[in-house]
Amino acid sequence: MIYNIIAVDNANNKSSDSNPSTSVTPATTQIPTKPTAGTLPDMVSLRPFLVVGNATAVAGEASRGTLTYAFEVATDNVFANIVASITGTSEGASTNPTNWQVVDAGTDSTVLVDGTTYFWRSRANDGEFNGTWSDTTSFVAAAAKPLAVELATLTAISDRGLVVVEWTITRTDPAHAGFHVYRGRTADGEFEQLTEDLLTSVDATYRFVDGDVQVNQQYYYMIEAVNLAGGTERYNPVLLRVNAPATFALKQNAPNPFNPATTIRFELPGPTQVTLIVYNLLGQEVVRLLDHVAYQAGYHQIQWNGRNATGRSTASGIYVYRIAAGDFVQTKKMLLLK
Repeated sequence: MIYNIIAVDNANNKSSDSNPSTSVTPATTQIPTKPTAGTLPDMVSLRPFLVVGNATAVAGEASRGTLTYAFEVATDNVFANIVASITGTSEGASTNPTNWQVVDAGTDSTVLVDGTTYFWRSRANDGEFNGTWSDTTSFVAAAAKPLAVELATLTAISDRGLVVVEWTITRTDPAHAGFHVYRGRTADGEFEQLTEDLLTSVDATYRFVDGDVQVNQQYYYMIEAVNLAGGTERYNPVLLRVNAPATFALKQNAPNPFNPATTIRFELPGPTQVTLIVYNLLGQEVVRLLDHVAYQAGYHQIQWNGRNATGRSTASGIYVYRIAAGDFVQTKKMLLLK
């Protein structure tokens, strides 16, 4: 920083400027710390995102607490030949880190050349001083864009009427924001988006559970990578058939003990009419939850609200629930505890 000194009297008369002082470098404690450059793959697209970990503002200087960032990209590591740069980039947060896509600031056009090695750096500014440049990092720009995210595995399994989709990644672009999951009935047909919010992970392992499926049907699941600018990339879908239960089953209610309501689950290997009745320990019928109701094969559940057939609340105690589905009959106990 350069300083000039002038004199001003009470009549606001000003002297000529003094000779400029020698430059003054602020102490490192009086400027923002250097940001941390994100790690890029060895080869990136012609329009890559550069991501940095935020710098730290000077402590105790509230007026200088808001930081902006500058980025520079050059063909040499001393930045004598800068091909793209920007200043005033707003600071990001953990869910949307500080980043800049390398394009021409005026035209948004590509400025990088296929097969060329580039060097980049970034620094923060607090409105008064520039901070220290980040460590210099290099990358090779490529017209044949590599996948922003490289999948290691992608599987879908059927688990008691649910579909569990899991995938892992081995490489990701720093600008990767997360994934969406899609489902279709055919590999080349329409896919519906199942996720509202992006799925993220801290250990490169992702999981999504789909409960809106029918047994004895097949589904295709596809994942889509989304970057910070909203760009997307989809991956080949995986096929799964949701199997029906192999046998009849009546499950233990949950929660148990319960108050005021509990859920009873049962499994049917084929289409069946189901009757489900709750009794007290005297063998008296308390309420008929299902009465010869037709169900398809699959995993089903029904809730009991702790009331009898007239709608009155029942007393605390042990109750028995009994299912009859074709030739399958089974009973279990549950505890209502108020």
